[in-house]
Amino acid sequence: MSSRVYDDASAVAGVESSTPPSTSYDASANKVTQAVKVTDLERKLHEIVYNCFSGTHISRTEEEELRAVASLECDSDCSLALLKLAAKHLLKPKTPLRDAVIKLSVSRIYNLVDTRFLAIYQSNVPPMVWENVRAEASRMKACEEDHFPDSAIALFNQIVQESSAKAMLKRIDKEKYILSSCDKENTDEYTILLILEQVARNFGRHRDSDSEATCYRRFAALLDILLDDTGITMVDGEHSSVATKVNHAVNNAYFDLKLSQYGRKIDLILRTAEDTEICANEFKKADTDDAMMLTQQSKNLRTNAGVVRHVLYPLDHKLDKTVAIDFIGTTGYLYLLRLVNDDFFIAKPVSQLLYPREHHHMQLFLDTIRSFFLLRGFLLSSDKLIRKGLYQQGIKNALPTLNTPAPVTTSSPPAPTATESLSFPPLIFSSPSHN
Repeated sequence: MSSRVYDDASAVAGVESSTPPSTSYDASANKVTQAVKVTDLERKLHEIVYNCFSGTHISRTEEEELRAVASLECDSDCSLALLKLAAKHLLKPKTPLRDAVIKLSVSRIYNLVDTRFLAIYQSNVPPMVWENVRAEASRMKACEEDHFPDSAIALFNQIVQESSAKAMLKRIDKEKYILSSCDKENTDEYTILLILEQVARNFGRHRDSDSEATCYRRFAALLDILLDDTGITMVDGEHSSVATKVNHAVNNAYFDLKLSQYGRKIDLILRTAEDTEICANEFKKADTDDAMMLTQQSKNLRTNAGVVRHVLYPLDHKLDKTVAIDFIGTTGYLYLLRLVNDDFFIAKPVSQLLYPREHHHMQLFLDTIRSFFLLRGFLLSSDKLIRKGLYQQGIKNALPTLNTPAPVTTSSPPAPTATESLSFPPLIFSSPSHN
């Protein structure tokens, strides 16, 4: 494949173009010079993975190549450890967990959200790699400040301590009237009252057999209240993700594939007023089986990796993370996914989420509301950086031939961390079957 094709796809994706590796591959090598040879390794591994998930059986030659990759020494290289993990699992019998491990590992994503993945990492990656990943994860924060007002806790406790749903609604009406009388409808306290009211009016309506659309609609109503007047827009499953479309283009160009030119439809995409994607969110019905949950989790993590790498990070390198929701029935979680050194991703849980089904569940709802405000704070801070990045991009596009001087900085660039390894960004797997 010509380098021109790859350069064009890279330009679409907003990633730095690089010369594609040579097609030669030494399956018998037990070591690689990472800056030079790991690109060849990764390309070959992706080709095997794409063939595997397209229904092609792994050949004996490919089995030998996978064993060679699995036996490589990686020491502290977090990315190479994932590629080795993918190669090792390609040699195992097909299971939903095995498939999810392969797709995430070849995309260079550490999934710290699921305890099953934690056990796999602890058993399969070198101790120094695992130590580095855990250290990076411990430093990851969605926001630097707490966006949940202290006064909201007292208000929440007053409401949920009422003896019944009817009493709660009466108390909510009273508190709303007090705030409205003081012209405080735009306060966080008023927002919390509206959320509690919405939840209380749905008591007794939840069923395990509720459809995915019903589960989504109830939760989306809460987000509608939370994001009112923020400029953040909610785009439902009728729209496809730009990030997945770009990712398909990159993979088509790099691996000569024929993935769909259209992006994948997402249950809920949160965008800025300028239609820039910030995160993709998944909703599933309560009786979804474990295999489907694993598939959806893997898909959602890879989709958001694409959002970060292809949409956010090119605008501003401070936009190296996103926060997203994965929801099943009336429970779920908020997670943070970060691109580390433009080299690999780490996803970790931020908090558990729930939608109270009955009045006596309300005491457990405080952490979910706190997480809502954390999500809103993250979205608003990201929106500011996105607006700045788009403005700078517009200036650059207006003067494309200008020899721009280096920007004046007030601080030294950050020192490389122990996890720095590869000199090119991760290639995010797009399943031929959209799984």
